[in-house]
Amino acid sequence: MRTGVNIRKRKDGRYEARYPKGRDAAGKLLYGYCYGHSFEEAREKRDRIMAQRPREMNLLILGAGGHGEIIRELDGQLEKLDGFFSYTTGKEGERIVTPILKTGRNLMQDFGGWHGVGDMLNGLTFGNFCDCLDLLQQSKQAAAEKDESTINEIFQDITLKLYRYKDPEKIPAVPSLLAIHAVNFFSAVWEMVLSGPVYIGGEAIDFRILFQKLASEDRKADDKTGWTGIVFEVAASGVFGNKKEVDDTPFWDVLLYLYKCKFEYLHQKRNKK
Repeated sequence: MRTGVNIRKRKDGRYEARYPKGRDAAGKLLYGYCYGHSFEEAREKRDRIMAQRPREMNLLILGAGGHGEIIRELDGQLEKLDGFFSYTTGKEGERIVTPILKTGRNLMQDFGGWHGVGDMLNGLTFGNFCDCLDLLQQSKQAAAEKDESTINEIFQDITLKLYRYKDPEKIPAVPSLLAIHAVNFFSAVWEMVLSGPVYIGGEAIDFRILFQKLASEDRKADDKTGWTGIVFEVAASGVFGNKKEVDDTPFWDVLLYLYKCKFEYLHQKRNKK
């Protein structure tokens, strides 16, 4: 009788816990077994074995396309990254590693010949920033449809917005680990923008005012152009130049300009009351 995830009670009364111990030449998963006189004892024995040999296993990364893909390259990075993931056990006893890192620091700015933007996405252009936001939205739709192929393509596209390879004439496939990091890094910084003040030059800038809903009488009709429409509006102001020049402007500069415009508008509106 199965009483837990890969733990069953045997006819002799003992509990048997199964765990993955490797793969054969054909790639088939091989299992090991440990036993205990109670469910807890068997589980503890299995957990001890798995904790002692995480680098011998292929790790299943949630987030790299639907329910994930096996990424062997992560094995060699565990010592540096171990504190930034949570660990659970899947239905087949596999070790599931979920990224939980949320920081504005780019901890993988240089990786295998790839060089990325700086901390807090410094160096990212406004055009690439808008593209990343659009790609993130597409990834949500692909995730809802469980389209792993599309999700993986989107992850790679986001990485190419944040990173450049050392030899532009011979760009290899984006490493899966780097793609996961790039998406989580971008998402973490964007969440900071949406959730609270960001410190710039020692000053707390609350970008949340950019997303406050205006009163109905002040609200513009939604033309559904999103951030693309904002690029055209900024270009029309002439502050940073034409559309191409706006796209090439550091995204923090454009966000600060949008913040300044919105702050002055709200301030003037309050003074009229």
